[in-house]
Amino acid sequence: MMLAVLQHEPATGLGRFADLFARLGVGHEVVWTTHRPLPDLRDYDGVLVLGGSLVAGDPRLRLARHWIRDAVSIGVPYLGICLGGQLLASALGAHVRRGRPEVGIHDIFLTEAGGLDPLFRGLPHRLDVFGFHGDGFALPRGGVPLAGSLACTYQAFRYGAAYGLQFHPEIRAGDLARWRKVASYRRLLRRQRP
Repeated sequence: MMLAVLQHEPATGLGRFADLFARLGVGHEVVWTTHRPLPDLRDYDGVLVLGGSLVAGDPRLRLARHWIRDAVSIGVPYLGICLGGQLLASALGAHVRRGRPEVGIHDIFLTEAGGLDPLFRGLPHRLDVFGFHGDGFALPRGGVPLAGSLACTYQAFRYGAAYGLQFHPEIRAGDLARWRKVASYRRLLRRQRP
């Protein structure tokens, strides 16, 4: 198995997914969305799009949005985390907009569809997750809502073989230390304070 991992900046990497891939023998290639042309989708069995401090509408991500739309249209399995989920929603025609920041551990609540979905099946209806975002996405037409929170209506959705998450299942303590050095993340922390 070979995955394309779309990464937008050095501070936001694979996190705990690196250990998981190594343990399961999953091959992956990191593709920098802002540095070079994106590779041929047919070379990969799936796509993981990481988070980042950019916004989904950033002009530097225009090619990534088109690439993601193409991946979804041909049924390539896709998992988008935070910005990766926002890019998925945007590529499918949904709005991504500034919302109430969620920084730190908070609850999400599975929808009925979420409780039956293979990605979330068997998990409790109420989950603690780690969030670090100031933007949120609307549900694309044809998308299935899987989870939400008090501050963010859509925390997870599915569209065919593609999943968009607003939270960070990959986060480790060391990742947070790197994120604090990113100027836009520091601004988000200031915005989040009451």
